[in-house]
Amino acid sequence: MTGPEYGNAMTEIALALAMAFFALMILTMVPMGAGQGTATATSLQLAAAASDADGAADTPPATPIEPDQLIIFADGRFYNAALQEIDPAATAGRRGLILGLPPQLPLAAVMRAKTRLAAEDVTVVPLSDEWQSAVEALAR
Repeated sequence: MTGPEYGNAMTEIALALAMAFFALMILTMVPMGAGQGTATATSLQLAAAASDADGAADTPPATPIEPDQLIIFADGRFYNAALQEIDPAATAGRRGLILGLPPQLPLAAVMRAKTRLAAEDVTVVPLSDEWQSAVEALAR
């Protein structure tokens, strides 16, 4: 086993450690998003405000939303911007919709509401306090 056809034991150990390090690097990079492609039209995009160290919300610059883009989901029903009930199937073929949901809604309910819409490229956002008050007033 000491012939020229066998490698040095230290070389073999170094090669094994390099392969282990590479495997750990790949396993670490995948959850961080390395290698992610562009988002597909059917992907769920959650838009949430991030908190800084003081607990104040960092709000991105407001982008104007057309009233026909906004869909509100509350109490199992879908509403347009005028708070008139709409059929989720009527959104078929539409793109760039904004789905407003109560922030306390569980993730499973969010996913069910999103899949009930027949539209493509739906952005899910939490409802503001003003919208929540308007929806609650509608329920009364």
